[in-house]
Amino acid sequence: MEPEQPHIKINWGPATLEVLISFCKEHLDPLGESELSLSVQLVVEELVTNVVQYGYKGAEGIVEVSLDIEPQTVTLTLRDRSPEFNPFLLVTGNAGQDEGGRGLSIVRRLAETTLYERNSKGENILQCTFPRSTGQQ
Repeated sequence: MEPEQPHIKINWGPATLEVLISFCKEHLDPLGESELSLSVQLVVEELVTNVVQYGYKGAEGIVEVSLDIEPQTVTLTLRDRSPEFNPFLLVTGNAGQDEGGRGLSIVRRLAETTLYERNSKGENILQCTFPRSTGQQ
């Protein structure tokens, strides 16, 4: 059986973050793993905010989020077409980081793995993988 892969593609606007958080809750809350659901929601909030502020610089743009739900992990994938930028290179753990650096440090703590890729279509692809508690039993 193929794993469930919910997907949403949305133009950035005032309600976008709320829509993306609701999307995550809709697909993760039924798993009965509240810590996982909250972690993914927080990571979505941090990454999307980063894309909008530093990638699109507040201008309109498309943000695409998908969830790959497997028995042992959930992988969050965020795609955008803003200029090439790997936010994970900024995370150094220094006390003098700006607000964005602290947010990405949180992402690194919550996600088991993080990955950045720029593909040939001009998309930034950010992936974060989270362990499922059911997969650790």
